[in-house]
Amino acid sequence: MIEHTERKHALLAPSAAHRWMECPPSAKLCEQYEEKPSKFAQQGTDAHELCQFKVEQILGLPTEDPRSKLQYFDNDMEIYTDQYAMYVDTTAMRMGATEVLVEQKVDFSEYVPDGYGHCDCLMYSDTKPKVIDFKYGNGVFVDARYNPQMMCYALGALKILGDKADSINDISMEIFQPRMHSISYFSMQKDELLEWAENELKEKAQLAYNGEGKLNAGQH
Repeated sequence: MIEHTERKHALLAPSAAHRWMECPPSAKLCEQYEEKPSKFAQQGTDAHELCQFKVEQILGLPTEDPRSKLQYFDNDMEIYTDQYAMYVDTTAMRMGATEVLVEQKVDFSEYVPDGYGHCDCLMYSDTKPKVIDFKYGNGVFVDARYNPQMMCYALGALKILGDKADSINDISMEIFQPRMHSISYFSMQKDELLEWAENELKEKAQLAYNGEGKLNAGQH
């Protein structure tokens, strides 16, 4: 059963990994400013809540309809979250998933100090884990290929498996972005993921956590 609790974002949140990996000092610098969610960010939050409800409903989990509490609920959000829920259900059936976890907290603190996040959906079969992320934005295409947010989630997915991860060869990552009419797919070898985590993620995360490293301006 998934508990509906208020999230506290980590300093090194996986959703911002593209930024703090490219510019490690930015994590501490951003912490000094109060976070003021935009209309678009709140739309995304509302859509995620509705996605969670619909997938939990399909899975037969105790859940609560959030529609009456959502600020930006409209017919488009109804349609796009329906598409996501159907996609999750169909994907789980196709891969023969033995477990589906919704809004699952994942821990990758072995590589990132206090590293954790919440993954929209994790699926496990006998042969492979799959990470699915829902993006409600319609202005920027988000690619699953070598996406650091998805790779952090993948590390957390492997940790949940424990010793069973030894038999896993690769892990799938998918970004479902319905307003862009896009589903981005990426499959990564487990050994490559762990090598990236040990040789790149770990070093940059420690610099970011300490407020050290080189300032690097850019689109990130």
